[in-house]
Amino acid sequence: MPWFAWPLLALLLCVWLAGWVAVALRPPPLVAYEPRRPVPWNVGELLLMFLLLVAALAAAGPLANFLRGGPLPPPAEGELPALDGYSLGAFSACQLLAAGLLAAWLVLVRRAGMKDLGLSLRPAVEDVLRGLSAFVLIAPPVYVVQLVLTQWFPSEHPLLELLKREPTPGNWALAIFTAVVVAPLVEEFFYRVVLQGWLEKSLSNSEGSPPTGFRGWLPILISAGLFAAMHLGHGPDPIPLALLAIALGWLYRQTHRLLPSLLVHLMLNATSLFIMYLELASN
Repeated sequence: MPWFAWPLLALLLCVWLAGWVAVALRPPPLVAYEPRRPVPWNVGELLLMFLLLVAALAAAGPLANFLRGGPLPPPAEGELPALDGYSLGAFSACQLLAAGLLAAWLVLVRRAGMKDLGLSLRPAVEDVLRGLSAFVLIAPPVYVVQLVLTQWFPSEHPLLELLKREPTPGNWALAIFTAVVVAPLVEEFFYRVVLQGWLEKSLSNSEGSPPTGFRGWLPILISAGLFAAMHLGHGPDPIPLALLAIALGWLYRQTHRLLPSLLVHLMLNATSLFIMYLELASN
Protein backbone atom coordinates (compact mmCIF):
# COMPACT_ATOMS: atom_id res chain seq x y z
CA MET A 1 0.00 0.00 0.00
CA PRO A 2 1.48 3.45 -0.90
CA TRP A 3 2.41 5.80 1.95
CA PHE A 4 -0.53 8.15 1.38
CA ALA A 5 -3.15 5.40 1.51
CA TRP A 6 -3.56 5.30 5.30
CA PRO A 7 -4.01 9.08 5.77
CA LEU A 8 -6.40 9.05 2.81
CA LEU A 9 -8.29 6.14 4.33
CA ALA A 10 -8.59 8.01 7.65
CA LEU A 11 -9.83 11.13 5.84
CA LEU A 12 -12.41 9.14 3.90
CA LEU A 13 -13.70 7.53 7.09
CA CYS A 14 -14.01 10.93 8.81
CA VAL A 15 -15.90 12.37 5.83
CA TRP A 16 -18.16 9.32 5.70
CA LEU A 17 -18.93 9.45 9.43
CA ALA A 18 -19.64 13.19 9.26
CA GLY A 19 -21.95 12.64 6.30
CA TRP A 20 -23.93 9.91 8.04
CA VAL A 21 -24.18 11.97 11.23
CA ALA A 22 -25.70 14.75 9.13
CA VAL A 23 -28.11 12.22 7.60
CA ALA A 24 -29.11 10.95 11.05
CA LEU A 25 -29.95 14.47 12.19
CA ARG A 26 -32.26 15.25 9.27
CA PRO A 27 -35.84 13.98 8.98
CA PRO A 28 -36.51 11.03 6.65
CA PRO A 29 -36.68 10.11 3.88
CA LEU A 30 -33.08 10.43 2.77
CA VAL A 31 -34.22 10.73 -0.86
CA ALA A 32 -37.96 10.80 -1.48
CA TYR A 33 -39.37 8.24 -3.90
CA GLU A 34 -40.61 9.80 -7.15
CA PRO A 35 -42.89 7.53 -9.23
CA ARG A 36 -42.90 7.49 -13.01
CA ARG A 37 -44.78 5.68 -15.74
CA PRO A 38 -43.47 2.21 -16.70
CA VAL A 39 -40.79 2.39 -19.38
CA PRO A 40 -42.07 1.74 -22.93
CA TRP A 41 -39.43 -0.85 -23.87
CA ASN A 42 -39.61 -4.62 -23.44
CA VAL A 43 -37.32 -7.65 -23.20
CA GLY A 44 -36.42 -7.29 -26.88
CA GLU A 45 -34.62 -4.04 -26.08
CA LEU A 46 -32.70 -5.86 -23.33
CA LEU A 47 -31.46 -8.36 -25.90
CA LEU A 48 -30.60 -5.49 -28.24
CA MET A 49 -28.65 -3.81 -25.43
CA PHE A 50 -26.51 -6.89 -24.78
CA LEU A 51 -25.98 -7.46 -28.51
CA LEU A 52 -24.77 -3.88 -28.87
CA LEU A 53 -22.43 -4.31 -25.89
CA VAL A 54 -20.95 -7.47 -27.41
CA ALA A 55 -20.70 -5.81 -30.83
CA ALA A 56 -18.93 -2.78 -29.32
CA LEU A 57 -16.36 -5.03 -27.62
CA ALA A 58 -15.89 -7.05 -30.81
CA ALA A 59 -15.51 -3.98 -33.04
CA ALA A 60 -13.07 -2.10 -30.78
CA GLY A 61 -10.12 -4.39 -31.56
CA PRO A 62 -10.36 -4.24 -35.38
CA LEU A 63 -10.96 -0.48 -35.25
CA ALA A 64 -7.86 0.00 -33.09
CA ASN A 65 -5.82 -2.18 -35.46
CA PHE A 66 -7.03 -0.11 -38.42
CA LEU A 67 -6.12 3.18 -36.72
CA ARG A 68 -2.78 1.81 -35.52
CA GLY A 69 -1.89 0.16 -38.82
CA GLY A 70 -1.60 -3.33 -37.34
CA PRO A 71 -2.22 -5.44 -34.24
CA LEU A 72 -0.34 -5.20 -30.96
CA PRO A 73 2.04 -8.03 -30.00
CA PRO A 74 0.21 -10.82 -28.16
CA PRO A 75 0.58 -10.71 -24.34
CA ALA A 76 2.91 -13.09 -22.56
CA GLU A 77 1.39 -16.04 -20.72
CA GLY A 78 -0.38 -14.92 -17.55
CA GLU A 79 -0.45 -11.23 -18.55
CA LEU A 80 -3.46 -9.05 -19.34
CA PRO A 81 -4.24 -8.32 -23.01
CA ALA A 82 -2.16 -5.45 -24.34
CA LEU A 83 -3.76 -1.99 -24.39
CA ASP A 84 -2.62 1.29 -25.93
CA GLY A 85 -4.08 4.67 -26.76
CA TYR A 86 -5.61 3.40 -30.01
CA SER A 87 -7.34 0.58 -28.12
CA LEU A 88 -8.66 3.00 -25.53
CA GLY A 89 -9.94 5.46 -28.12
CA ALA A 90 -11.57 2.74 -30.22
CA PHE A 91 -13.25 1.20 -27.16
CA SER A 92 -14.67 4.58 -26.09
CA ALA A 93 -15.95 5.33 -29.59
CA CYS A 94 -17.64 1.92 -29.91
CA GLN A 95 -19.25 2.21 -26.48
CA LEU A 96 -20.64 5.66 -27.25
CA LEU A 97 -21.92 4.46 -30.62
CA ALA A 98 -23.66 1.48 -28.98
CA ALA A 99 -25.34 3.72 -26.41
CA GLY A 100 -26.35 6.23 -29.10
CA LEU A 101 -27.88 3.51 -31.30
CA LEU A 102 -29.87 2.07 -28.40
CA ALA A 103 -31.10 5.53 -27.33
CA ALA A 104 -32.15 6.29 -30.91
CA TRP A 105 -34.05 2.98 -31.10
CA LEU A 106 -35.87 3.66 -27.83
CA VAL A 107 -36.89 7.15 -28.97
CA LEU A 108 -37.81 6.37 -32.58
CA VAL A 109 -39.26 2.87 -32.23
CA ARG A 110 -40.51 2.71 -28.64
CA ARG A 111 -41.44 6.42 -28.46
CA ALA A 112 -39.50 6.89 -25.23
CA GLY A 113 -39.62 10.41 -23.85
CA MET A 114 -37.00 12.39 -21.97
CA LYS A 115 -38.29 11.24 -18.58
CA ASP A 116 -38.25 7.60 -19.71
CA LEU A 117 -34.53 8.05 -20.42
CA GLY A 118 -33.93 9.62 -17.01
CA LEU A 119 -33.40 13.09 -18.44
CA SER A 120 -34.90 16.17 -16.82
CA LEU A 121 -33.32 19.60 -16.35
CA ARG A 122 -36.02 21.05 -14.12
CA PRO A 123 -34.56 19.79 -10.78
CA ALA A 124 -30.93 19.92 -12.01
CA VAL A 125 -29.60 21.93 -9.05
CA GLU A 126 -31.27 19.60 -6.54
CA ASP A 127 -29.95 16.56 -8.43
CA VAL A 128 -26.40 17.93 -8.39
CA LEU A 129 -26.66 18.41 -4.63
CA ARG A 130 -28.07 14.88 -4.29
CA GLY A 131 -25.19 13.52 -6.33
CA LEU A 132 -22.56 15.36 -4.28
CA SER A 133 -24.14 14.24 -1.02
CA ALA A 134 -24.45 10.65 -2.22
CA PHE A 135 -20.80 10.61 -3.26
CA VAL A 136 -19.75 11.63 0.27
CA LEU A 137 -21.83 8.79 1.72
CA ILE A 138 -21.08 6.09 -0.87
CA ALA A 139 -17.45 6.57 -1.92
CA PRO A 140 -15.66 6.00 1.44
CA PRO A 141 -17.01 2.47 2.12
CA VAL A 142 -16.40 1.52 -1.53
CA TYR A 143 -12.76 2.65 -1.27
CA VAL A 144 -12.31 0.98 2.12
CA VAL A 145 -13.49 -2.36 0.73
CA GLN A 146 -11.22 -1.89 -2.30
CA LEU A 147 -8.18 -1.05 -0.16
CA VAL A 148 -8.74 -4.01 2.13
CA LEU A 149 -9.22 -6.51 -0.69
CA THR A 150 -6.19 -5.32 -2.65
CA GLN A 151 -3.95 -6.24 0.29
CA TRP A 152 -4.49 -9.89 -0.70
CA PHE A 153 -5.78 -9.70 -4.28
CA PRO A 154 -4.10 -7.02 -6.40
CA SER A 155 -6.32 -5.10 -8.79
CA GLU A 156 -5.61 -5.94 -12.42
CA HIS A 157 -7.01 -3.30 -14.74
CA PRO A 158 -5.72 -2.81 -18.32
CA LEU A 159 -6.05 0.96 -17.95
CA LEU A 160 -3.73 0.96 -14.93
CA GLU A 161 -1.21 -1.20 -16.78
CA LEU A 162 -1.27 1.18 -19.76
CA LEU A 163 -0.62 4.23 -17.56
CA LYS A 164 2.15 2.41 -15.73
CA ARG A 165 3.79 1.41 -19.00
CA GLU A 166 3.18 4.58 -21.04
CA PRO A 167 2.23 7.55 -18.82
CA THR A 168 2.14 10.02 -21.73
CA PRO A 169 -0.12 13.11 -21.71
CA GLY A 170 -2.12 11.64 -24.58
CA ASN A 171 -2.76 8.39 -22.74
CA TRP A 172 -3.74 10.27 -19.59
CA ALA A 173 -6.16 12.43 -21.60
CA LEU A 174 -7.73 9.34 -23.16
CA ALA A 175 -7.90 7.62 -19.77
CA ILE A 176 -9.67 10.61 -18.21
CA PHE A 177 -12.12 10.83 -21.11
CA THR A 178 -12.84 7.08 -21.00
CA ALA A 179 -13.12 6.70 -17.22
CA VAL A 180 -14.72 10.03 -16.30
CA VAL A 181 -17.00 10.67 -19.29
CA VAL A 182 -17.63 7.56 -21.39
CA ALA A 183 -17.81 4.82 -18.74
CA PRO A 184 -20.22 6.62 -16.35
CA LEU A 185 -22.47 7.82 -19.17
CA VAL A 186 -22.68 4.49 -21.00
CA GLU A 187 -22.88 2.28 -17.91
CA GLU A 188 -25.51 4.38 -16.13
CA PHE A 189 -27.60 4.49 -19.29
CA PHE A 190 -27.35 0.73 -19.92
CA TYR A 191 -27.58 -0.64 -16.39
CA ARG A 192 -29.72 1.91 -14.58
CA VAL A 193 -31.97 3.50 -17.21
CA VAL A 194 -32.52 0.62 -19.64
CA LEU A 195 -32.00 -2.56 -17.60
CA GLN A 196 -33.22 -1.41 -14.18
CA GLY A 197 -36.05 0.56 -15.76
CA TRP A 198 -37.34 -2.58 -17.48
CA LEU A 199 -36.85 -4.69 -14.35
CA GLU A 200 -38.83 -2.18 -12.30
CA LYS A 201 -41.69 -2.43 -14.78
CA SER A 202 -41.57 -6.22 -14.68
CA LEU A 203 -40.89 -6.94 -11.01
CA SER A 204 -41.87 -3.98 -8.85
CA ASN A 205 -45.21 -2.83 -7.52
CA SER A 206 -47.86 -0.97 -9.47
CA GLU A 207 -47.23 2.47 -10.95
CA GLY A 208 -47.12 5.21 -8.36
CA SER A 209 -46.53 2.94 -5.37
CA PRO A 210 -43.17 3.05 -3.55
CA PRO A 211 -41.42 -0.34 -3.88
CA THR A 212 -41.50 -2.46 -0.76
CA GLY A 213 -39.86 -5.69 0.41
CA PHE A 214 -37.39 -7.88 -1.42
CA ARG A 215 -39.34 -7.65 -4.68
CA GLY A 216 -38.73 -3.90 -4.70
CA TRP A 217 -34.98 -4.51 -4.37
CA LEU A 218 -34.76 -7.16 -7.10
CA PRO A 219 -34.29 -4.70 -10.01
CA ILE A 220 -31.44 -3.01 -8.13
CA LEU A 221 -29.74 -6.27 -7.16
CA ILE A 222 -30.01 -7.83 -10.63
CA SER A 223 -28.68 -4.77 -12.45
CA ALA A 224 -25.90 -4.37 -9.85
CA GLY A 225 -24.91 -8.02 -10.20
CA LEU A 226 -24.66 -7.79 -13.98
CA PHE A 227 -22.73 -4.52 -13.73
CA ALA A 228 -20.21 -6.14 -11.36
CA ALA A 229 -19.97 -9.26 -13.56
CA MET A 230 -18.89 -7.10 -16.51
CA HIS A 231 -15.74 -6.26 -14.51
CA LEU A 232 -14.68 -9.86 -13.84
CA GLY A 233 -10.99 -10.37 -14.51
CA HIS A 234 -9.98 -7.11 -12.80
CA GLY A 235 -8.97 -8.71 -9.50
CA PRO A 236 -11.30 -7.91 -6.57
CA ASP A 237 -12.91 -4.93 -8.34
CA PRO A 238 -16.35 -6.59 -8.84
CA ILE A 239 -16.97 -6.69 -5.07
CA PRO A 240 -16.67 -2.93 -4.33
CA LEU A 241 -18.30 -2.19 -7.69
CA ALA A 242 -21.31 -4.30 -6.70
CA LEU A 243 -21.65 -2.21 -3.53
CA LEU A 244 -21.39 0.95 -5.62
CA ALA A 245 -23.96 -0.30 -8.13
CA ILE A 246 -26.47 -1.16 -5.38
CA ALA A 247 -26.19 2.38 -4.03
CA LEU A 248 -26.48 3.89 -7.52
CA GLY A 249 -29.44 1.66 -8.29
CA TRP A 250 -31.25 2.76 -5.14
CA LEU A 251 -30.55 6.42 -5.96
CA TYR A 252 -31.92 5.95 -9.47
CA ARG A 253 -34.99 4.11 -8.19
CA GLN A 254 -35.81 6.96 -5.83
CA THR A 255 -35.36 9.79 -8.35
CA HIS A 256 -35.78 8.06 -11.74
CA ARG A 257 -33.33 10.63 -13.09
CA LEU A 258 -29.91 9.95 -14.50
CA LEU A 259 -28.01 12.95 -13.16
CA PRO A 260 -27.58 11.96 -9.47
CA SER A 261 -26.19 8.46 -10.10
CA LEU A 262 -24.19 9.69 -13.11
CA LEU A 263 -22.53 12.36 -10.97
CA VAL A 264 -21.59 9.86 -8.24
CA HIS A 265 -20.16 7.46 -10.83
CA LEU A 266 -18.24 10.25 -12.56
CA MET A 267 -16.72 11.59 -9.33
CA LEU A 268 -15.76 8.15 -8.08
CA ASN A 269 -13.94 7.32 -11.32
CA ALA A 270 -12.24 10.73 -11.30
CA THR A 271 -11.09 10.20 -7.71
CA SER A 272 -9.80 6.72 -8.58
CA LEU A 273 -7.76 8.17 -11.45
CA PHE A 274 -6.36 10.84 -9.14
CA ILE A 275 -5.34 8.20 -6.60
CA MET A 276 -3.76 6.20 -9.45
CA TYR A 277 -1.82 9.30 -10.50
CA LEU A 278 -0.52 9.84 -6.95
CA GLU A 279 0.49 6.19 -6.71
CA LEU A 280 2.36 6.27 -10.03
CA ALA A 281 4.02 9.58 -9.16
CA SER A 282 5.25 8.22 -5.83
CA ASN A 283 7.06 5.28 -7.48
